[in-house]
Amino acid sequence: VQHKGEVLSVALSSDRKLLVTGQGKSVFVWQVHNGAKIVELRQHEDLVRGVSVTDTGHRIASGSKDCTVVVWDTVNGSALFILKGHTSVVRAVHITGAAVLSCSSDKT
Repeated sequence: VQHKGEVLSVALSSDRKLLVTGQGKSVFVWQVHNGAKIVELRQHEDLVRGVSVTDTGHRIASGSKDCTVVVWDTVNGSALFILKGHTSVVRAVHITGAAVLSCSSDKT
């Protein structure tokens, strides 16, 4: 897997078929077996600092320096939700089938 810039976050699906990375303002989804890029997801206005993928691989969460968390549908590449509760950089995210967790420099 080759990026054009610094990679700040990475997550692996539980079945080890998908690799999700955050680079620049984008989230990338890759096939592990051959390193092929499946999709580049763009919604953030600043650096992506954290990514997470559900066990099924159908949803991704990404957190950014733009203070938002985006929940993505990996099947069609769309942003399902843009969460705007943080007032500082989102440092890490975790997504399950039922919840999205995030932590930020705003101490939440």
